[in-house]
Amino acid sequence: MRHMAKMSLAGLGMLGLSTAAHAQGCVLCYTSAAAAGPGAMHALDMGVLALLIPALVLFIAIFSLIAYRVRVASRPVHAVAVAPRLNLSTSFLRRVFRQRRSVSATA
Repeated sequence: MRHMAKMSLAGLGMLGLSTAAHAQGCVLCYTSAAAAGPGAMHALDMGVLALLIPALVLFIAIFSLIAYRVRVASRPVHAVAVAPRLNLSTSFLRRVFRQRRSVSATA
């Protein structure tokens, strides 16, 4: 277990050191958007927002589903509603059939 934790920590460290991870802070992207004018900056901001909203909604939906399932699974056993058990023993069925015979015989 410790080996796996060390390997995942090392992987995250390498990912943080990569140049591709810092592409969002790229000076070239910022200067080209700033040179295009305020309309282009606004359009770029709206584009980022439009791409962020569906991903955020999907993340919240999946997280909510997981939280709901964990909450349902962690309920105590006595809180779960149990359907009433039908008494279909042989003595019960014999009694029912006797009552039906006696009702049909008197009618």
